[in-house]
This record gives sequence, structure tokens and C-alpha cells, in this order.
Amino acid sequence: MAITEQTPLEQDFLPDYHLDAEQLKQIELKMIEDARAVAPDSIVISWVDPTHEYSNFLRTKEAENFPEVAETDMYYELNQVYLAVVDTRGTGSVAHAATINFYDDTPTLEDASLGAETITPRTGFYTVDSLIQRENFTKEEFAAYYAEKGIDLNTTISIETNFKINQEMPLYEDYLGSADLVYLAMFQWGLRQKWDYSTITVFATINEKQINSFKRLGISVAPLMGRTDLKTEEDELGKYSFPVTVDFMSLHDVLSGIGLDLPIIEYKSATTNN
Repeated sequence: MAITEQTPLEQDFLPDYHLDAEQLKQIELKMIEDARAVAPDSIVISWVDPTHEYSNFLRTKEAENFPEVAETDMYYELNQVYLAVVDTRGTGSVAHAATINFYDDTPTLEDASLGAETITPRTGFYTVDSLIQRENFTKEEFAAYYAEKGIDLNTTISIETNFKINQEMPLYEDYLGSADLVYLAMFQWGLRQKWDYSTITVFATINEKQINSFKRLGISVAPLMGRTDLKTEEDELGKYSFPVTVDFMSLHDVLSGIGLDLPIIEYKSATTNN
């Protein structure tokens, strides 16, 4: 079951990571109300476009966990979508969220602010591009590595941030936490794309708790580029991070047996007629 809600896109829409408490409350209440209309006393997955008005609720919550995201380049802002786990049980809450980036095979982008001679290789994945900028590897090496493994980068996505909003959300079906529901939602999204399962890969940066969660569920991960020595942006901030790939077939083997089909809402930004 799914509904699509469109909100006219304001000409002057800007990403905002600093909504006040009242703004946050009102948006969360509306998202819970929308979700209850789809599935009361359950879990609903909301997909929010980056220029929908609700996206700034998720940006603000994201910045509470990762303050550095407030400096995100507009290129990545527009190449992402927000996934939100909405709990309609009890009083309800927007319990968890993640940001998803998509592959973009733009050869180079000129940065006019740095001069016409400056070119920036980009993949569309913030984490991968950050690693490239820190000279861990080149864009060409990244593409060649996964091509050799038979991975079509056009059937890959990257989970850039993954964060709890409601720390007290009860387990769903008595064993699934909100982070588990994010990966279940990603799995169901992959099925809807009708891609070749053998080529779908999810890039992610995980911490020790998430590593343990994967082990508990039986989901296998591999180090990004097969390396454990990557210099990351999180290292510079004094945080532990481990860039990995999650094999979709592994997700399929584990999650297809769960038998849950989480209902969704898609919040699409209306296009303007120029």
C-alpha cells in the first residue's frame, strides 16, 4: 500500500538543518497522521524527496547526530532521498531515518569558485567521493574494482547517514529494531527496482554496533575496495567508521524469510512549470 503526497516546491526552497522545536513537532505529527492513514498500529516507511518540505525535519534530526552535514554540497543534497521509519503504535513517532545517495557517472564537475582549471571527480556517493578526495583511491580505480567483480554501479546505492530519532521505539514484531527496519526497507526498495540481484550493492559506513547487528541478522559485509586502511572523514573527527559494501543477495537470503512487507508513503516534490 502506498500513497503519494505532493507539495508545491517553493522557488526559494533551501536546505535547513535548524528547524525549531515547534516546527519539528508539527511536521512529525503530520508524518505520523499520514502513516496512520496507511497502517495504524504498525510501521510505515516514508520516502522523502530532498526538496519536499518535510525533508528539513529529517535534516535537522540528522544534524543532531552529524553536525558536519550542515555543510553538505548542494550536489549531494539534490542527489539523495530520505528514508524515515514511522512508528504508528502508541503515541507514534518518526523513529529512525537514513539518507540515500545514488550513483552519478558525471565524469568531472568544474568548481568555478576554485578556478576553471579545477575539476572534481564525483560518483554521486558522498562517502566514496570523500575517500577519493583524501587520496585513498581514484574514481577510475573505484569503478574498475567493482567492474572486475561484476558489479554494475548503476544498480548500487549508498546509505550515507543512518540515525535514531526515537531512542525508545519498541522492537517491531518483538525482534526488529529501527535500524533493522531501515535495511528491510532498502531490501524492499531494491525488489521494486527489478534489477539483477547479483549486481545490486549497498555502500554504507557502519560502526561497531551496526557490525554486531549485521552479524546477529546473518548479513555479511565486505570492506569497501577490499581495504581496511582507508582514511575517512570520520577519522579526522575522532569517530570510528568502517566503509563497507553490503551484498544484496545476502540481504535477500536473510530478509526474504522475514515475510514482512512494510507499507510506504512517497513524499514527492511537485515540479514547477517554467
